Amino acid sequence: MRFKLVLLIILVCCNACTSVKKVGIDEYKITVQGSPFDNIDDLKAKVKEEAIKVCISKKFEFVPNFFGDDFAFKQDAAYTPSGSSMSKSSAIATIKCI
Repeated sequence: MRFKLVLLIILVCCNACTSVKKVGIDEYKITVQGSPFDNIDDLKAKVKEEAIKVCISKKFEFVPNFFGDDFAFKQDAAYTPSGSSMSKSSAIATIKCI
């Protein structure tokens, strides 16, 4: 039982990942993957925190996506070794440092 609890904690911690990809001059695509306990506002806050780091405290603006939104959200199922599932959410945004 203790092993399953430790494994679950590791899975939750590993689910909170961030990736940054340069897509143009001063433009970056930020993808933040939250834990199963994060809601949309948490994901938006994580993207904004990462944008501040990327732009080195300079100002930034969101570049609207194809649908005219600042953020895109995705939800995937993650499975534990015992077969139970948890959902993990991701937020994707493109920013431009100004």
